[in-house]
Amino acid sequence: MLNWIIIVLALVLSAFFSGMEIAFVTSNKLKLEIATKKDSFNSKVLALITKNSSQYISTMLVGNNLVNVIYSIFLAKVLAAPLAPLNNELLILLLQTVIATVIVLFVAEFLPKTLFRILSDSALTTFAVPVAFFYFLFYPVVVVSVWIARLITRIFGVKIDDHQKDNMFSKVDIEDIIGNGTELSTSAKSSQELKIFQNAMDFSSIKLRECIVPRNKILAVPVNESVENVRKMFVETGHSNLLIYKENVDDIIGYVNIKDIFKNPQKLRNIMRQILVVPETMSAKKLFGRLIKNNRSIAVVVDEFGSTCGIVTVEDILEEIFGEFEDEHDSPELSVVVNKDGNYIMSGLLDVETFNEEYGYSLTESDEYETIAGYIMYFSGNFPKMGEIVTIMDNDVSYRFRILEIKGTKIVKVMLYAE
Repeated sequence: MLNWIIIVLALVLSAFFSGMEIAFVTSNKLKLEIATKKDSFNSKVLALITKNSSQYISTMLVGNNLVNVIYSIFLAKVLAAPLAPLNNELLILLLQTVIATVIVLFVAEFLPKTLFRILSDSALTTFAVPVAFFYFLFYPVVVVSVWIARLITRIFGVKIDDHQKDNMFSKVDIEDIIGNGTELSTSAKSSQELKIFQNAMDFSSIKLRECIVPRNKILAVPVNESVENVRKMFVETGHSNLLIYKENVDDIIGYVNIKDIFKNPQKLRNIMRQILVVPETMSAKKLFGRLIKNNRSIAVVVDEFGSTCGIVTVEDILEEIFGEFEDEHDSPELSVVVNKDGNYIMSGLLDVETFNEEYGYSLTESDEYETIAGYIMYFSGNFPKMGEIVTIMDNDVSYRFRILEIKGTKIVKVMLYAE
């Protein structure tokens, strides 16, 4: 009876070691990495035992070989009596080998490997603690075995870099998650998240020509343009940056930010910022890194002949991943909300003429600006700060605006106090 208990236990352990080996090999390495970051005991144990893949695999192999030897010895004892009448040692040994092999192949190889291959990710987390027990139990044997294996490989001229990190996950692993996510969820939010994930994967292959603002849409001024005219252009267009060129747009030498223009500079050169010039063949990923490193938000893209093809901003690159952002060129929500105190809360891009017509105000309309934000900057002569109250005297009427929201160089929301 004891022999049978040992045989069954050995088969169960053999199946366990075989299954956990194939579970690790076939697991989605991205899911595995995510699982190890969770704040649970099993996750911490999993992170420990999967840190070194060769150590993990060696542990499973050592354990499997050990229990298979035990299984073979005790099965031979059990089969000795039934096969004794054959009176042929060679035939008895052959039958014992065949029977033992068939049983172990089906029970401890084919069946567990098929099952654990399907449930690889969950199996690794569920059985992390038992694996850790054998991981440390066989640790001395595994260390010696790995050392001998590396010694032999070096003898044959094969070098193994002990400091090389395991490739934790590949693009295939990510695509697998995306594919499964698409099948499991059809919500708009999930679909958008999966699209962002897919775009992020393809980010390294995106060229600048795919996210460029073309030459004919570039807004630029000559370096000798007056500061006053440039200030008016900012107010009229709503742009946050204007390019500066020397002779023509093929000779762009920098750009001016809207915040700097209200510092009352004498010349554009005094506030002009340097601009990156990059070839159109550069990848968007590489340019994004350079822009962040150099603390810049815009770059000029040129062709092989040095002619300006267009410009690319950080926002343009990010839109390739996250989709379109609302900026000064988009159509925002321009509704006006009147609060309980009678004050008007509105978008900075609301048209002055529209506001006057709908709410009976007489804010001065001018060709110098179109929006409420432009009106505030024109009369105040500077770019306001978040929370600042701007008082404007317009035709002997005092208007007080509170700046409620600013995004970068854009006045997003303001409040006009009731008269």
